[in-house]
Amino acid sequence: MKTRKTPVPLRAFTLIELLTVIAIIGILAAIIIPTVSSVRESANRARCVSNLRQIGIYFAFYAEENKGYLPDVSTSNGSHHWAYDIAGYYRKNRFWEPDPTNLLICPSNQKRFQNMTGRNGVNWCYAMNVYLGPEIFSSAAKRKLASLPEPSQTMLLSESGFHGTTPIAQMATSYWNKIDMGNWIGGPHKGANNILWCDGHVSLFKDPDLIRKAEGEGTMESRKYWHPGFNYRNP
Repeated sequence: MKTRKTPVPLRAFTLIELLTVIAIIGILAAIIIPTVSSVRESANRARCVSNLRQIGIYFAFYAEENKGYLPDVSTSNGSHHWAYDIAGYYRKNRFWEPDPTNLLICPSNQKRFQNMTGRNGVNWCYAMNVYLGPEIFSSAAKRKLASLPEPSQTMLLSESGFHGTTPIAQMATSYWNKIDMGNWIGGPHKGANNILWCDGHVSLFKDPDLIRKAEGEGTMESRKYWHPGFNYRNP
């Protein structure tokens, strides 16, 4: 006669065990997610530095071929601006088409600019120091790169600048650590931003001396980093 074996019932998790597992998952997520975010930001910041260094090389090429002069920041009729003037060194004649390399956009700012109005082909988030050449709002003189008395202390491009109603940061007129009225961008790298200096080096910077007086803001006026050692109205 065969003996019928009674199957052993499967043991279910107790409530305490389930809560313990959930707690462990929560702890691991709290550790891993910030780490992943930090690693991603570090990679974005490194790519941004690479972009700015490459752009600095193109500025040097432009100066070499234009009797030492830097490109204009922008013109009142919009016929050209610094980004357009250096485009020939890496885009050939395709400036108005989308750039697959995104050279002019920091990865940390990419979505913000691509989601705004304007042509995707000409979006950029780097801004040129308005004191280094003519532009629509200033009386700065056209300037030679070699004439700067302190190139390592003079900003050439910054990530913070005015981009108006279209996603184009042509000029840097002041440093902002916030977005105000949709017209200003601040430091995308945890409140700081990468700066390309006129000697070609790039550094991550967050300093109140970057601030210059803007209408209605009452911030400090400072020549430091904007036009150190020279009168921007004189060539």
